[in-house]
Amino acid sequence: MTRVGESHEAETGEIRARLERALGDRRGAPVSIRTLERRPCAYRTSFAIEELDVELSDGARLRLMMKDLSRAALHEHAQAAKPELLYDPLREIHVYRDLLDGAGLGTAQYHGASVDPAHDRWWLFIENVVGDALWQIGEFDVWEETARWLARMHGSLGGQAAGPLLRYDRELLGVWARRAAGFADDPRTAWNSSERQRVRDLTARYDAVAEQLEALAPTSSTASSTPRT
Repeated sequence: MTRVGESHEAETGEIRARLERALGDRRGAPVSIRTLERRPCAYRTSFAIEELDVELSDGARLRLMMKDLSRAALHEHAQAAKPELLYDPLREIHVYRDLLDGAGLGTAQYHGASVDPAHDRWWLFIENVVGDALWQIGEFDVWEETARWLARMHGSLGGQAAGPLLRYDRELLGVWARRAAGFADDPRTAWNSSERQRVRDLTARYDAVAEQLEALAPTSSTASSTPRT
């Protein structure tokens, strides 16, 4: 039984088939889904995200998040904001599958992925973690612990193969400064003259900031400095 609107039946059937295959690959044995319920995630930012409640034929229940990493699944505002040269649908899949899985960092469990470039399918299946969004928490000690966790993560993952990860060197950091300067010079941008000048002043001084950031020790020294398209 699949409880979704009739207009989504074909797509849901594809999700079911691809999720069964991904879970089977992950577990090393065939998996059959008895029921699948879908709903949009309220915390979507850039890519389309759905919450999946799954019951397997053996009675096991899974609460999953499915993230569609295809370019077409980007929100229209994100498509306008994210430069094409930074887009790589495999990057997040690589992070969950090859870096975080088994690292013992307490991140959402990786349940598999469906990668099919011919059909523009780049689906990531991870654990749906129940909790509060960090931006909704005001206690400073929570933010301090988050910073400590990030430090532990960087220390734990340091030196591992980077795959499609980006290296935040001066060239990549400069992408954002150049984009901002371009917006300041574009008459179509809805900024007044004072705002345009403030942006120009900031971007003119950004090289010094990028130089300092580039000098910091990276988590992985093998990360590529060339964005993949």
